[in-house]
Amino acid sequence: MNKKKRLYAGWFIGLLFLFFSSWQLISHFYDQQVLNQHEEFLQQKTYSFIRLIENDQANFEEIATDYVEDSEERITRIDSEGDILFDTFNPALSGSRSQRPEVKAVMEGNSFGQSLRMSPTLDQEVLYVAIPLRQNGDIREIIRMAEPSSSFLPEANQMKQAIFLVNLAFWMILAISIFVILRRRNRPVETILPVIKQIINKPKQQKMIMQTSSVWRELYQNINTLSQQMGDTYHAYTSSEKQFYTLLDELMVGVFIIDDNGKLIFINQALIKQLNIKNL
Repeated sequence: MNKKKRLYAGWFIGLLFLFFSSWQLISHFYDQQVLNQHEEFLQQKTYSFIRLIENDQANFEEIATDYVEDSEERITRIDSEGDILFDTFNPALSGSRSQRPEVKAVMEGNSFGQSLRMSPTLDQEVLYVAIPLRQNGDIREIIRMAEPSSSFLPEANQMKQAIFLVNLAFWMILAISIFVILRRRNRPVETILPVIKQIINKPKQQKMIMQTSSVWRELYQNINTLSQQMGDTYHAYTSSEKQFYTLLDELMVGVFIIDDNGKLIFINQALIKQLNIKNL
């Protein structure tokens, strides 16, 4: 693999790595934001439900059932020991939930608990929020509200796909821009090489190739442009020849200057070394 191809491959691999890294970061941040927003939403719904049953504990089951009717949410009433008292999904459900992350967090003294995990009862991923009801500082019971992630993640994933496409378009534009810059930087070499190869392979047709080749004409234009730029640079430094000569002397390529009469007036150190000139 030649130097140019290695350069392009290096940039491609680097941009590919940055693209996937940026997407992982964006994806993680977006998922976390969606989850946090829905956790807050479930908390607010749970607090609203608690206010409803605060003065009507006798009708808890009826109020809870009506509260989550026509939705995929479920409410579970849990005592201070972590045992189920009532569940809107299955009123006959019983057993301890003290080791569930959201319930355990509340029983350890937190103001609320939450977790996103697989539900053994529903056999799907569910977001749980648990809030304690206290009496004289002690937990009287725990209200847990749950909602399957399938009810809110699909809509969020549609937005995530749009973000992915925007991110992909950005990196594609960046990659194309870098490729164009690299190609322009190597343009003079890429222009002359095909013509030189033709001249080497067909030395007798050298004159015709140079006259008819569109690539060669483009090379002439590049040389004229470079000559014009060099001329502009020279005129810019005519007010200070010493600075101009110092600049040329520091170049890594060989440079010499002759006057109108063909007399050598300057030659830089790089050209002296290349020509192995000892006495000048």
